[in-house]
Amino acid sequence: MTTFAVLAPLLAQAFVTFLLMFGMVVTRRRAVMDKQVDPKDLALRGGNPWPPRAAQFGDAYQNSLELPVVFYALVIIGFVTKEADIVFVVLSWLFVLCRIVQGYI
Repeated sequence: MTTFAVLAPLLAQAFVTFLLMFGMVVTRRRAVMDKQVDPKDLALRGGNPWPPRAAQFGDAYQNSLELPVVFYALVIIGFVTKEADIVFVVLSWLFVLCRIVQGYI
């Protein structure tokens, strides 16, 4: 497999993670600017002071930093060992697609 074919799913997953981070920052900033959240509540640990949409982005972003780390490691190992074949690439894209759906939900 070509380098691009093996690494493209990894790059796509990283892009999805950055989109979720951007969405989280925008929604949280908007919540603070619109005074939906008291800044004093943000200083306390625990609880979730964010409005539902901002909390949804925050949860999706946090989830995108958990399991995909294992995915990144497997893709890099598959690339370095040159063991990545068409099945590996198809399953990688399937994983990315599932993570996009999970982020949307």
